[in-house]
Amino acid sequence: MDESTLRSTGKICIVYVRYIEDNEPKTSYYGLLDLYGDDTAKNIVKSLNCLWTKDDLKPTNSCWLSTDNASTFTGANEGVIAKLRNQLSIDYLELNTCVAHSFALVGSQASYNSKTLNNKIPVLSESIMKVESVISKIYNYFNKSCPRQLKLKNWQNFTEMPELKFKRIFDIRWSSIRDCIRPIIVNVQPGSQALFACLQEAIDDYNSTNVERECAKDLLNEILNDEFLFLLHMHHDLHESVLGPITKPMQNDHLSYFNLMETIKEKTSILKGWTFESPTATDPALADYLELTKTNSFGAFKIVKDDREKLSNNCLEHINRLFEELDRRFSSSSVQENTSILFDPQYLIEHKKKISSNTYGRSALDFVRKKYRNFSDFDFIAVRNEWESLKASLIDYIDYIALDYSPKNVLEKFSFT
Repeated sequence: MDESTLRSTGKICIVYVRYIEDNEPKTSYYGLLDLYGDDTAKNIVKSLNCLWTKDDLKPTNSCWLSTDNASTFTGANEGVIAKLRNQLSIDYLELNTCVAHSFALVGSQASYNSKTLNNKIPVLSESIMKVESVISKIYNYFNKSCPRQLKLKNWQNFTEMPELKFKRIFDIRWSSIRDCIRPIIVNVQPGSQALFACLQEAIDDYNSTNVERECAKDLLNEILNDEFLFLLHMHHDLHESVLGPITKPMQNDHLSYFNLMETIKEKTSILKGWTFESPTATDPALADYLELTKTNSFGAFKIVKDDREKLSNNCLEHINRLFEELDRRFSSSSVQENTSILFDPQYLIEHKKKISSNTYGRSALDFVRKKYRNFSDFDFIAVRNEWESLKASLIDYIDYIALDYSPKNVLEKFSFT
């Protein structure tokens, strides 16, 4: 479910349904709720119940809803999910927030300083403002000037590097900063410093206007700045090595809870190694930058070192904020953890030596049975016997799954064996 606003300011809520057909999970459009200007949780629940009634569906057969992170849906007491649980007496109803939206909030909210008693309004971190400001100035300098773009292109060709254009940061798309950082990093590295060379040429071009030369000088000073370059290299690896690889699997419609949480666990373990206590205890790009600037130069250009202990602390603070947001928005789900133990193909493959144990899956199954014991037509006793019968066949099947298996098709194929 996702709420939206029409151009006419009318309030609507679009509903999709996830279901199994021919042993394959599918997602289809279900309906559009006209909220008639009232987007409160109470009215959304009322409209949803009307939609169910119209199609002769039993609301109590709903066991899971997925929404964005708006408090209208997720509020602990007054949200849509909370109201449905109370009104329909279905405490087994679970909520999933959109993982892509949740992770975007992790990145964007981690850019703000932690709230304190004296700071009730979130304030963007100074180091983040510095990086985003300079990136935007680089984009604006080249964006609408063909002569400047041509000079940059000539220097890129001269240094035998790819012709990369600088990109704009979009406030509504947090992950856009990754694509903005990449071309800047490539254009400032020793041996291919096309960006620096282009600006230096503009400064030394006495046929240009004073305004043009001053503009190039100001931008070069902002880029050839130890604080900016330090933060740029750190954020480059943060996005390329950690955040980007987490974002990419989220585009897969068949991403499982187990794979998602394992990916987050793997990437956060990388972050925990970035203590900044020494040049080697940082990300690789930043470690290279620290090594290259030992003699107060960065390639062909001089540089004045900033207070690097302070810069390291700023980076650590940002990473700690990422941890806080990840814990907040990707806390473990007991329901999904236990169902993963029972049915997730990747989990079963990684733990196949344990499956043959008589006790494997029993505690997980007991949790699920208790969770859904009040669900319509759920047989609390029979499901246990069915699991024991299923497990024997599952053990044999898991042993013969090809290494290049498709998680999408595993259970579908198993049902026909």
